[in-house]
Amino acid sequence: MYSLHEGLLLLLVLAGLQIVAEARGAPPCKPGFTEDLYTVVVPDITEEGWPLFNLKFISCYRGGLVRFECSNPSDFRIEADGVIHAARTFQASSLPASPLLIKAVDTTTQQQWVTQVRLTSPTQVQEHIVPPVKSKNLEEIVFPMQNVDSQLKRMKRDWIIPPINVPENSRGPFPQELVRIRSDHDKKQILRYSVMGPGADQPPFAIFTIDPISGELAVNKPLDREHIPNFHLRAHAVDLNGNQVENPIDIVINVIDMNDNRPEFTHHIWNGTVLEGSKPGTFVMTVTSLDKDDPKTANGMLRYKILSQTPKSPTFNMFTINHETGDIITIAAGLDREKVPQYTLIIQATDMEGNTMYGFSNTATAVIIVTAIDDNPPEFTAEMEHAVPPVMSKNLEEIVFPMQNMDSQLKHLRRDWVIPPINVPENSRGPFPQELVRIRSDHDKNQILRYSVTGPGADQPPFAIFTIDPISGELTVNKPLDREHIPNFHVSQKVPQYTLIIQATDMEGNPMYGLSNTATAVIRVTDINDNPPEFTAELFLGEVPENRVNVIVANLTVTDKDQPNTPAWNAVYKIIAGDPTGRFSVPTDPTTNEGLVTVVKPIDFEISRTYLLAVEARNEVPLARGISSPRQSTATVSISVIDMNESPSFEPNPKLIRLEEGMIPESTLTTFTAQDPDRYMQQSLRYSKLSDPANWLRIDPYTGRITTIAILDRESPYVKNSLYNATFLATDSGATPASGTGTLQIFLLDINDNAPKVFPQEAEICEKPEPNAINITAVDGDLSPNAGPFAFELAHKPNDVRRNWTITRIGGDYAQVSLKIGFLESGIYDIPIIITDSGNLPMSNTSYLRIKVCQCDINGDCTDQQHIMAAGLGTGAIISILLCIIILLILVLMFVVWMKRREKERQAKQLLIDPEDDVRDNILKYDEEGGGEEDQDYDLSQLQQPDTLEPDAIKPVGIRRLDERPLHPEPQYPLRSAAPHPGDIGDFINEGLKAADNDPTAPPYDSLLVFDYEGSGSTAGSLSSLNSSSSGGDQDYDYLNDWGPRFRKLADMYGGGDD
Repeated sequence: MYSLHEGLLLLLVLAGLQIVAEARGAPPCKPGFTEDLYTVVVPDITEEGWPLFNLKFISCYRGGLVRFECSNPSDFRIEADGVIHAARTFQASSLPASPLLIKAVDTTTQQQWVTQVRLTSPTQVQEHIVPPVKSKNLEEIVFPMQNVDSQLKRMKRDWIIPPINVPENSRGPFPQELVRIRSDHDKKQILRYSVMGPGADQPPFAIFTIDPISGELAVNKPLDREHIPNFHLRAHAVDLNGNQVENPIDIVINVIDMNDNRPEFTHHIWNGTVLEGSKPGTFVMTVTSLDKDDPKTANGMLRYKILSQTPKSPTFNMFTINHETGDIITIAAGLDREKVPQYTLIIQATDMEGNTMYGFSNTATAVIIVTAIDDNPPEFTAEMEHAVPPVMSKNLEEIVFPMQNMDSQLKHLRRDWVIPPINVPENSRGPFPQELVRIRSDHDKNQILRYSVTGPGADQPPFAIFTIDPISGELTVNKPLDREHIPNFHVSQKVPQYTLIIQATDMEGNPMYGLSNTATAVIRVTDINDNPPEFTAELFLGEVPENRVNVIVANLTVTDKDQPNTPAWNAVYKIIAGDPTGRFSVPTDPTTNEGLVTVVKPIDFEISRTYLLAVEARNEVPLARGISSPRQSTATVSISVIDMNESPSFEPNPKLIRLEEGMIPESTLTTFTAQDPDRYMQQSLRYSKLSDPANWLRIDPYTGRITTIAILDRESPYVKNSLYNATFLATDSGATPASGTGTLQIFLLDINDNAPKVFPQEAEICEKPEPNAINITAVDGDLSPNAGPFAFELAHKPNDVRRNWTITRIGGDYAQVSLKIGFLESGIYDIPIIITDSGNLPMSNTSYLRIKVCQCDINGDCTDQQHIMAAGLGTGAIISILLCIIILLILVLMFVVWMKRREKERQAKQLLIDPEDDVRDNILKYDEEGGGEEDQDYDLSQLQQPDTLEPDAIKPVGIRRLDERPLHPEPQYPLRSAAPHPGDIGDFINEGLKAADNDPTAPPYDSLLVFDYEGSGSTAGSLSSLNSSSSGGDQDYDYLNDWGPRFRKLADMYGGGDD
């Protein structure tokens, strides 16, 4: 038990760490090697058979076996568990420069995975050791040092580090570093760290990961203590060869509990009883609540409390509850069933030791029923001194009249005294009379009493069923009772019963001198199963469509005179004939007691059109002894089956055929037909193709004959494990057509139709160091024996191939290409290799191996880092580059066109707003057409804007036209800007109006303007005398195009040629 201060402190800490848990699924498992490139340090001298390193391969629990293959089997041997051994004795300096290729093959699916292993010597590793990057301020766990003085490195016990505590529902960020695992051996060599166990490499996967270099252990997702309270991991430290350098250490990660679960009562409503008049401290009941949080912390410590009591009579706190155990007891007197028969309590359970501010709460209802005791009986009023005890039967239940209050002169009773009911089974076999109970008064000890009974069944019809001995008070039944026969009895409840009024009279029963008192005896007749269920009809009809299940086809009704909703009334139905295959069942409706005839298996109309079922009805309990089931307890059910249009079915489905690949088109494969189960319907079938992934097949719509429309190829991507699946559809000709599908499986037998190719297609080799060798193999799409072993041979041309290179076969599927000469200049060489497979008719192929010969350093690595593809671009790369250039040129051309169009639009708009061409700030005279020959030398400056005229550009008066306006200084008309603001238009018009008003050359506003005046003194005469055919026919008006958009219309009219 925590103290108050300790509990509050813990509460604050837990509240600060509490979060909402996030549900994240584990990442899917991906089979393959753990690394794409392994770097392995081998000793300077390696003996034959030495284990060098262990490859880690994740199989993801695959059903098939994984087979490992090595590209250099002459030097290395790989076992089934991934451990690589030395196949011969060699020195580290003689290791090949190229990485070792390791291939894993799934023997079931033939799926392959490839990784590389780079072998280095210890001296090379020491020169390139880089300390791992470590996080700061992280707790560090160091592997313990072993006993170096002892030849045996045995430790007395495993070294257990203190548990790591991680709060549940952490918000991250993730991954979140927990601790760093480190070994003192990392100062002398490179180590790799790993963890194993549930939560790491076992389900649930990837919750915890460790950095293999720095050893930092991290958690990747929020934890849930209620799901997994702790994790047990084991940390390992190995060298680069996979050798263990430290004993594994156990890491225990405890998930710290947060208060994230609400208390839950095991029942929402609790029922209990207590006797009326119980003393305070009487135990009533126990309520229980559960909390999923840790019960050892305040998060799971519950406290109980009564929130309310209904009714609050006679006091509001009649009950109390133990706040730890949940026991409810009485704490006040005054329980009276006649006043308050039932109490309802609201119980609250709160965690955090009952702290409602920080804890979670939940409530339940406790219903307490106050049970009665005999506390208000009547009693006799007289006594006699000379009482003779009556003769009584032994072993008979005795009911005693209670004593009245003798201190009171008034013998008033609060109510009639009712004895507990007496239960008598119906149809009892006797013997009769059968004693039921003895009625007795305590006054019979000192006076003589007489007993009698009245009521239906005694002195009322039906008479003499019950009698009482007037002296002993023994009440007996004289004949069998029938619960279903209730013509004239008083019934106070639904269950038939007899009510007897029992009278006790003193003075030897003399009603004249003696005193009497009465009591009521209720005799309840209990039900037995003496009435079997009977069907309301002998024949029930129903119908059901074929092939339908879980369908109710008929409702069977029965009658039963026994007590409803009792085992003697509940009916159980059983099919006794007509259903040998079990296609029907008859469950009982619990509400109506009806039998529901239900189809549980498909029914075929073509097999049987009608079913006649014989159904028997019984009760849950057997009939009483001597009572048998009548004929009405069995009925016949006639069920008619409705014919439905059923789907055609292919037989067999799927259908498997075996063929050799390479079959030519229009070859017949097989006939795949379906059967229509509707024999009584005259229907025809049509066939069609539903699924043919490679589009190889065709089916005849009438006969179902399947032929090929393309060559079958086993190496097609649509063929899986030499099996090709095609699905066909058969449809009938019914009013509502029904269809069925069938699958044709074609197993393609392999033929030698694929030539082998070299693999890998690119390699690197040094120009000088020995040995200069490249391990190659071949890839063939065919299966064995049409694939390996392969024969490798260098092509005869070009001639320098065999002069510079040599090829040596080192296995069934592998060969080694090496330099034949001592030195070869650096560069890219394409070596043609002829590869032949082992087919019955072998296939050969000349495959090119691209080798980069480069200068190497002392370690045998190429110093030229340029990739082989840099020396010559492939066809795909060249096409990609050309496409990029074309796209770029198209974009540039589109941009130029867009810019030119934009420039034209801008010039067109500028013509309306350019100050030099703006006509709204100039007074142009359109009625001057010239005076003939004397106007040949007129000044063209008059066509310009008035504000651009210079004084020295004005011609003398003598050569001016007579009708030209006099020369006066013209007012300065306002010029409009190139891009005026819309709000300045009004100001511009007002300024132009003022300038025109002040212009002395402008005519007055009320003068008559003459526009047809052409001037005087012209020798040309009237323009109507001009002949357009002679004056303008031979002139060139193309220069009008250079005058701008205003003259474009004129240029089109006069400069358009003959048109």
